[in-house]
Amino acid sequence: QVGARIISNFSLNLLIGQTYAVYGAEVSPLINITTHEVAGAQIAGVGNILTGDLTGAQVAGVFNIGRGRSLGYMGAGVFNMSEAPSSFLQTAGVFNLSASSHNGLQAAGIFNLVGADLNGAHAAGVFNIVDQDVHGAQAAGVFNIVSGSLDGAQVASVFNSASSVAGVQIALVNHAKRVNGSQIGLVNITDGVVKGTQIGLINVAEDVRGIPLGLINIIDSGFHVSAWYSELGMAYFGVQSGNEFFYTLFYGGAAVDTGSEILPPQLAAAGIGLGLGLPLRPFYINADVSAKQVFEEFSTQAIVDSYSSAELALFPSLRITAGVRIFDKLAVFAGVMLDSTITGMTPTTPLHTGQEYTLSFRDFDLVVYPKLFAGIRL
Repeated sequence: QVGARIISNFSLNLLIGQTYAVYGAEVSPLINITTHEVAGAQIAGVGNILTGDLTGAQVAGVFNIGRGRSLGYMGAGVFNMSEAPSSFLQTAGVFNLSASSHNGLQAAGIFNLVGADLNGAHAAGVFNIVDQDVHGAQAAGVFNIVSGSLDGAQVASVFNSASSVAGVQIALVNHAKRVNGSQIGLVNITDGVVKGTQIGLINVAEDVRGIPLGLINIIDSGFHVSAWYSELGMAYFGVQSGNEFFYTLFYGGAAVDTGSEILPPQLAAAGIGLGLGLPLRPFYINADVSAKQVFEEFSTQAIVDSYSSAELALFPSLRITAGVRIFDKLAVFAGVMLDSTITGMTPTTPLHTGQEYTLSFRDFDLVVYPKLFAGIRL
């Protein structure tokens, strides 16, 4: 004892113990309270309270509270709270709360919350939240949120969010303002530019300087509408979204009554596909392949009946296009469309007419019917 201050190398408290400093170990069935410093260990059945710095470990059945800097291990059955920067390892049955930064690992049954930077990793059963930057990884059962930048990885079952990402986000829904890396999920949203890739059902970004792999790619700089007319007498309208290297395509078309009897007058078609592009500014070359469906009657009811009957008659169609941009938003293009059929597997429709070419493979024959087309793109 120094004056009114109790400094302990080993303290065994019957109920609640209060010391100025511990350089060794302090054990209590209920609560340990230390006002200055612990260099060693505090072990309590209920909780440990330390208003100074920790170098060592706090272990409690319910809670640990540290108001100074901590370097070491904090383990509690319910929660750990640290007001100053903490380092190394915190584990809790319910939550870990760091008002300042944390360097190391926090693992909790429900959530982890850091009020400044995290340099290390988060693992939680429900969610992790960091108020500033993360250099490391977050893994949660439901969601992760980083208010600042993420340099590393976020993995969650439902939702990830960060201001900027240098690494990867994996969840059903991912959101960031900027990405240098990857987003992998059902829906990926980036407010700005993605330098890397988005892999999902729906990808949204201002621009993708890489590859957007999705069924629906809504890329501001790569969104185009186009119309084209084929020599067979079909007029098409399509929506293309992606970037200049990779895109998705949705289109529909109808027979134009030109007085010829090549096509039934009520014929319609629709398709969905993926394409690759080669920019040669101001020129470009595109190649896309789609699954195409023909409707014998161009009416809403006929199309609905065709899909609801589960009798889809899809066949492959390939387009090879060369175009030139003549204004900032306007381009003209021409190319060849290869409506095809796989013998014995896909149907032959009224579009499969004219000159045909057969490509024989080991297990099937591919019959193609080339037709020229030309159009405009906005």
